[in-house]
Amino acid sequence: ICEMYLVPEGETLGTKSGKDYPKMRQFWEKHRLTGDNSKERPYANMQPRLTTKSNVFKVHMIVQTFRKAKSTAPDIVDPAKDKAIGTWRGSALIERFIDPSDNKIPDYFNDPNMTKPSLEEFYNYRVLHVKQFAL
Repeated sequence: ICEMYLVPEGETLGTKSGKDYPKMRQFWEKHRLTGDNSKERPYANMQPRLTTKSNVFKVHMIVQTFRKAKSTAPDIVDPAKDKAIGTWRGSALIERFIDPSDNKIPDYFNDPNMTKPSLEEFYNYRVLHVKQFAL
């Protein structure tokens, strides 16, 4: 992170109280054709280095129940014949976790060739909070 330039290489940010404060403004005035994507690229490169993989997810959903027509297959929804009879809108907070007492988790420490299955297989999920949205 420390090796990433947020101020263009060879330039100085200057100090707010000093005479050189407008230096960055002057630099960008001279480089007006620089696109925002180029200016924002250093921050986009830093973001994955500063964040971690999350274990808590908020899922927003719209769920419908249907009354099936007898003339349609039970595993296919035909909007012309099947009718939505109920709608639920809301969100759920879901946590992903690994149970440390799970005996099925292999000993990764003593596996130098990394032949054991991915730890992803041992995740469990639990719903922490469900909220219905007002219609």
